[in-house]
Amino acid sequence: MKEQFYLMVAPDLLNVVAALLGLACAMLVLACHKGAAYLKKAAANLDDEAARNVAWNAIDRVDEAAEVIVTKIEQTTASALREAVKQGTANKAELLALANKAYRELRNTVGQDVLDVLYKTFGDVENYLYSVIEAKVRKLKQ
Repeated sequence: MKEQFYLMVAPDLLNVVAALLGLACAMLVLACHKGAAYLKKAAANLDDEAARNVAWNAIDRVDEAAEVIVTKIEQTTASALREAVKQGTANKAELLALANKAYRELRNTVGQDVLDVLYKTFGDVENYLYSVIEAKVRKLKQ
């Protein structure tokens, strides 16, 4: 009687085990796909984080360089020129030309790689650099 039971149940049991094994394989493949998708997403986030870090480093580099350049120009030229403009012995255009000098010096100091990063981040690098210079001048005057 046991043997008849085994003979009758064995094929069905074998089918159930085969189906469970197939289901387990399908779940494993799905898990691998989800794992790969997770790793791709993590890599994308890492790239974005790395890009953010590069952008922040470029911004910091511009900020530090602008402060040094504006301070130097203020100490060597701007304060005396500003006083001469007030007294009428110098032209205001000379004072405005100092902003262009600071801009050129800032571009040369930070280098093309930083400018490229800023272009990707802000688009209009020229306006950004002039804005940083103006902010540093205002900060220095306070």
